[in-house]
Amino acid sequence: RFQKILKGSKIVDISKELAKKREIKSAHEIRKIKTACKITSDTFDQIEKILKKARTEKELALELNYAAMKNGAEAIAFPTIIASGVNAALPHHSPTNEKISGLLLIDFGVVYDGYCSDMTRTFHIGKADEKAKRVYEIVYRAQTAGISKAKPNAKAKDVHNAAASIIKKELGQELIHSFGHGLGIEVHEDPLISSNAKTVLKNNMVITTEPGYYDKSWGGVRIEDDMVVGSPKPITKAPAFLMEINRQ
Repeated sequence: RFQKILKGSKIVDISKELAKKREIKSAHEIRKIKTACKITSDTFDQIEKILKKARTEKELALELNYAAMKNGAEAIAFPTIIASGVNAALPHHSPTNEKISGLLLIDFGVVYDGYCSDMTRTFHIGKADEKAKRVYEIVYRAQTAGISKAKPNAKAKDVHNAAASIIKKELGQELIHSFGHGLGIEVHEDPLISSNAKTVLKNNMVITTEPGYYDKSWGGVRIEDDMVVGSPKPITKAPAFLMEINRQ
């Protein structure tokens, strides 16, 4: 239609160029992302209270989304992932009517004034066994290693590999997805923080940091926080130890 209206003009797709421009965030964009992250963190802080109203994965997703909206979110950034027990081994599990027990992986984000957050927390219903505690500690160490590398002028692949090498050495598994990705008006933006990424990180890029370990016969652990490249600490901060939730 444009070509018919603008006779003799050439229509050029500039999507890739715009995506590249959006990699580096302005101060007001970062403020909005930080607010989205605070709403998400505040909602995660209510998890024990929310779990008293929810017995299944689907019920928890609904209650979590409702709590986020009450906390100031304008929308949910993507379909909330609630994965309990062996379902936690599926990185993009859709909530079911299965009752929540054992490991509980929640991947959840909100939109505030057009900007997204993206966080994952892994909990344990009741007392966690030594394997769950050990896996969580290793995944947390992997995340910390990746975050420490995510500085201006660092290669994105080096950030991924710093985390992946710990998962491989300690748990014998390749990191099956990228360490992270850009975050902004979309929940998945450039740059991708992966083993074959060619990106060099720049000041004020906003990225996720999300290593994980998955075992189909057992479950999984993923920890995800958001950070601004060049800032001294992440916007969000996961607990260093696996949080046990008493549902009594």
